[in-house]
Amino acid sequence: MSRRFRDLLQNRRYSLVRLGEKMNALSPLSTLKRGYAVPLTDEGTVLRTSSDFVVGETFQLRILDGRVRAETKDVQPEEVDREE
Repeated sequence: MSRRFRDLLQNRRYSLVRLGEKMNALSPLSTLKRGYAVPLTDEGTVLRTSSDFVVGETFQLRILDGRVRAETKDVQPEEVDREE
């Protein structure tokens, strides 16, 4: 195998490893492993903002090892700087 080809192959392997690391970092499972939960409607839609929650309605919290059913008791919107 020529040196140029070996170098090219090594660069491709390195790029592939880096892409895999990026995918793992962005994975929802990685978020759950860090202790976060993802709120979902009963249909599976992600609840992202306070306006997505309705007082009295149930939703699910997706956690690392399962799901927890919960009910919205109160909603308190807050100002958020969307650029962060």
